Amino acid sequence: MQCASFVDYRYPRASLVLAHRSLFFCPPSQFAAAWEAITECLPAGGVLSVDILGVNDSWAREPALNVSAFTQREVEQLLVPFDIQSWQTTDEPGTTLQGLAKHWHFFTAVACKR
Repeated sequence: MQCASFVDYRYPRASLVLAHRSLFFCPPSQFAAAWEAITECLPAGGVLSVDILGVNDSWAREPALNVSAFTQREVEQLLVPFDIQSWQTTDEPGTTLQGLAKHWHFFTAVACKR
């Protein structure tokens, strides 16, 4: 199935959602609706494993990329409906798969919906 946007996708009911290195590319104008759909597709006890882009990431400073980036406090607010089982912050220089220099900043969480 091809989707025009993150909000066009119909998230099926699921006990596990993996969203690693994907939500970075959800445009800010669509993020709230996509996040709500993801949260709603999980029943109580469902698990979310997610990477969320941080504001220090070099992609967050490139307006043409139109990525969604958040502060740690904002990510914590997104995860209020969940019990966080695992949390990791990455904020370091690195490279892309193409070998280009890039500063990575993202939050990785594994959380169980209340």
